[in-house]
Amino acid sequence: MVFLGIGEIGAGCPLHRDGFIKADEVTELMKGGAIGETIGWVFDKAGNPIQGGMGARVTSIQLLRPSKRPVIGFAAGTQKTKAVLGALRGHWVNGLVTDEKCAMEILGDDFSG
Repeated sequence: MVFLGIGEIGAGCPLHRDGFIKADEVTELMKGGAIGETIGWVFDKAGNPIQGGMGARVTSIQLLRPSKRPVIGFAAGTQKTKAVLGALRGHWVNGLVTDEKCAMEILGDDFSG
């Protein structure tokens, strides 16, 4: 079993905030269609890996997709919705732990009323 986080790509995203990439790299990734990442591997809204740029220096393992074992992604907050959808579409994860707001946006329904 694998547990990993799902991060969004955008202004103030975790990779930038934690010092792994610079602001100009965030801009470059966004121009290339990046919306999310997991363990440093960046992907677009369909879950396809983004080639080039920071992808050439990622040192984390690249998981097989789709995985034959459980890969559980953790993400919370509405700012992560697009990244979570990309991770699911691209088979980066096959299980998810999230909060109610993110789940409601992913499902496209408002269950509050």
